[in-house]
Amino acid sequence: MTSSLEKINSEREILETKIELYEKLDWIKEYIMLKKRLEEANINYENELFNSKVDECSKCEHLIVSFSEDYNDFDRSKSYEYGCLKCGINTYIYNNEKTLDLSLEEKAILSYMKKSKMIPRYRNTNIYFNNYIEFEKACKLYTYFKERNKDASDEMIIKMIEESVSSEKEIKNPKEIVKNNV
Repeated sequence: MTSSLEKINSEREILETKIELYEKLDWIKEYIMLKKRLEEANINYENELFNSKVDECSKCEHLIVSFSEDYNDFDRSKSYEYGCLKCGINTYIYNNEKTLDLSLEEKAILSYMKKSKMIPRYRNTNIYFNNYIEFEKACKLYTYFKERNKDASDEMIIKMIEESVSSEKEIKNPKEIVKNNV
């Protein structure tokens, strides 16, 4: 063996010996056990969160809106992004899944859309938020208004969102609502 390999091997053996000694200490054993239980709890939590979001999407009476409009000068066509204000499914996640760093919730939404073949491309929607409100903000405003106006129809909530965005009189600072409801 070369001297550097001997040195590395010696250090490795010292570390193994120390680990064996520490593993015999009760408080280290408890730490290791708690660490494993926390890892299991985190996995269970993520699985439950994922499944509950998929379940939410599958039970949703979707309120599809167009939230982005793009005009292609080359072929003079318009393309739109669509999504549901209630559960968050949207074509942006579906169309850009390979380039996005998806959150667990977005992964659940994508899974739901693929399994159910539910890609929100409702060209017959009459609700257009094209380029004047971000989709995530519109979803948060929908939730905000719906929580405070439980009996309001979806159409009424849409009007509230449109009025708050255009006049910002209904809500003093819509950015604060988005921040507080994240």
